[in-house]
Amino acid sequence: LSFVIRDTNPSVLAQYLWDTAKINARAGILCSPMGLKAIGQKSVLRFSFGYFNTFDEVDKAVKVMTKFGKEKGTVFL
Repeated sequence: LSFVIRDTNPSVLAQYLWDTAKINARAGILCSPMGLKAIGQKSVLRFSFGYFNTFDEVDKAVKVMTKFGKEKGTVFL
């Protein structure tokens, strides 16, 4: 799951996720500079969910992202 948040550097968000909740997400061009260029982005944040991830872990990520949004004045729908 890759995404961007308006006016937020994906690397800043990735560091926030790690610092506040030890959630590992990757930020950058993710081996696809031409793909990002095609959609008008320089960088994205990516969560890589796998078979062994739990719903609780996904819920935790959503809660931390919501907290980040409130702190930065960004609304997630």
